[in-house]
Amino acid sequence: MRKTFLPVPFRIPSPTRFPIRFLCLVAVSGSLAVPVGAQPTAPAAPVAPVARLDKQPPDSPERLEMLKVQVLLDRSGFRPGKIDGLGGEFTQKAADRYNTARDQDPGSRLDTSTITDPLTTYTVTEEDLKWIGKVASTPAEQEKLKRMPYSDAREMVAEKFHCDLSYFAELNPGVTTLAAGTEVRVPNVEPFRMEDVIALNDRRKEEEKRRKAEAEAAKAAAASPSPY
Repeated sequence: MRKTFLPVPFRIPSPTRFPIRFLCLVAVSGSLAVPVGAQPTAPAAPVAPVARLDKQPPDSPERLEMLKVQVLLDRSGFRPGKIDGLGGEFTQKAADRYNTARDQDPGSRLDTSTITDPLTTYTVTEEDLKWIGKVASTPAEQEKLKRMPYSDAREMVAEKFHCDLSYFAELNPGVTTLAAGTEVRVPNVEPFRMEDVIALNDRRKEEEKRRKAEAEAAKAAAASPSPY
């Protein structure tokens, strides 16, 4: 018995249940008698392609549904990559890990009913603008900087909310520069705290200094003649 799997276009079923994979496969087969006593073998479930939407307006129903999925995953600690309302490989992998952690089959529908507002507004602050500065283009120049600044306030705010820069521009058409007090639309996720980034960077520097000191001490001890 020969079976053929054909792709069928996806249709969003309801606003509260979202299938992370957009293509399902339907088995089409001819009839064939099964010998008496023989057990029919169920065909293996086909693997659907990774879901990624064609680009549509950011407020289109399909794009908002995908945004809900990405926000759900991000809030749950399963990072879907840069949030863009389109999906793709990283979103698919994050969804599969999310389902596996909940003892569900990879590719299962995600319940996004808790994500009622996938977008929110954010007001740019003076503190945000302190992270804008000259960007070094070479490793030698980077070593001279005390920190790695952002070249543009839009890039900084987009990354703060885990958002793709192009998607940020779509959400805020006509906004080419940001000043303190500017209100923008962003994904409704927990933003990165720059204080945490600084603290993490400081810990890494201290750890690097400690390892370097230990390596130098070990090297000096190995070079010293033994008194015995």
